[in-house]
Amino acid sequence: MKLKLIVGGLVVLGAAVAAILLLIGESNPVTPGQALPPAPSTSAPSGQSHEVAMALERATADPNSLVASSSREQVGTGAGDGLPPGSKIEVNENSWAPDGVGGGIIEATVSSPGRPSTTFVVVMVSESGQWKVVASMPVEGGPIG
Repeated sequence: MKLKLIVGGLVVLGAAVAAILLLIGESNPVTPGQALPPAPSTSAPSGQSHEVAMALERATADPNSLVASSSREQVGTGAGDGLPPGSKIEVNENSWAPDGVGGGIIEATVSSPGRPSTTFVVVMVSESGQWKVVASMPVEGGPIG
């Protein structure tokens, strides 16, 4: 079951990356004979996983501020519905997997009073220099790594 969730998360991330690449391609067309730009690096820049973790950990204070613009219509103002008062978010910074085009996935565990802890794979994107949540998927059975 964990493999299905991981694969599902990667499919969602792949679709997001494909959409971004299509948008980049439309705004930066390549003409015949023109050299292609170098491929983006997929290694996390120093501190990037920490920045993502810090953004997620602040979600308990103002979860709606972390919703990516591409997800805002679907989420509305309900981003905090799964984060009752007293909730804590613990992010596994070592799980950060950047996509090379301004986003990536990371693992986070939410602990709320009176509820069992739940681990999520969270799809993140950088918007105007701030990390935002595109989507999250629960991981059955707890942490992946």
